[in-house]
Amino acid sequence: MDFTGITGICAKALLLLLNAVHSLIPSYGASIVVLTIAIKLAFWPLTSASTRSMKRMSTLQPQLNAIREKYKSDPTKMNQKTMEFMKEHRINPMAGCLPLVLTFPVFIGFFFMLRTAIELRGESFLWCCDLSRPDSVYVVPGLGFIPLLGIPGIGLPLNIMPVLYLATAWWQSTLTPVSPQMDPAQQKMLLLDIQTDEPNRLIGRQGQTLGEIQYLLNRILHKGDDSVPRVMLDVGGYRREAREQLAKRAVELADKVRRFGDIMEMEPMNAYDRRIVHQALKTDPDIETHSVEVDGSDKKVILLRPRRQASSSTAT
Repeated sequence: MDFTGITGICAKALLLLLNAVHSLIPSYGASIVVLTIAIKLAFWPLTSASTRSMKRMSTLQPQLNAIREKYKSDPTKMNQKTMEFMKEHRINPMAGCLPLVLTFPVFIGFFFMLRTAIELRGESFLWCCDLSRPDSVYVVPGLGFIPLLGIPGIGLPLNIMPVLYLATAWWQSTLTPVSPQMDPAQQKMLLLDIQTDEPNRLIGRQGQTLGEIQYLLNRILHKGDDSVPRVMLDVGGYRREAREQLAKRAVELADKVRRFGDIMEMEPMNAYDRRIVHQALKTDPDIETHSVEVDGSDKKVILLRPRRQASSSTAT
């Protein structure tokens, strides 16, 4: 195990604590559960402070939006009024995320400690025969061709822990206040960012493989229940970078429309990508975005045009 850096120091300390707990409880599985609960309780004051701050920001967000709307043509005045409002109501914009940032090194160190601890090899707990290996309870033969999930020539292993992780992640997302800057369409969306040494195998050509895995996962989770949040898969920040590039390209095209007065057309996109473009240009006073259906496809093209050339705006 690499003990360099702050996460390494945390990992070493947590390994010592795990072994100390194991000296009292003769089961590494139970020791991990006890240590996890102890860490969550230790960080509860920070988590509680962050949650209260986010709820307060959500409550005052309508007033902040009114200030931005009133002074949108004068950014300097808008920032001044926003700071005055925050000072008057004793709001600290960093209070919602800073407490959580302080906990990241500990949880990352905890992850690497569990991933590399030799003490877990051969240790069993509940249905897990070896805590250093996946908790496969059954292998479905003939499904080894599925990217990432399947094992070629063997089949598709069924693991209980990932299912429990998705369930608890969704439950935790319902307890966390929605960011006031978040698009309402994304409030029912759960982001899972996968870190792997071979991201290209998951991403595929232009993200096609990643999109197919995400589609299958949502079909399995939903099954007609619209109350279940949609899962968005990302691999090493691929979608984040693609989202930033798409928004940047939309702004560049908007500049051309503003300069030449011509209507620009973007390539057919799915609903998620269209939403990125519409949000990127939502506050542009000179540009209007309009989605147009494409025959024989569920995708739509986006037209960018000067607002004076159209009587209404539609964003889907």
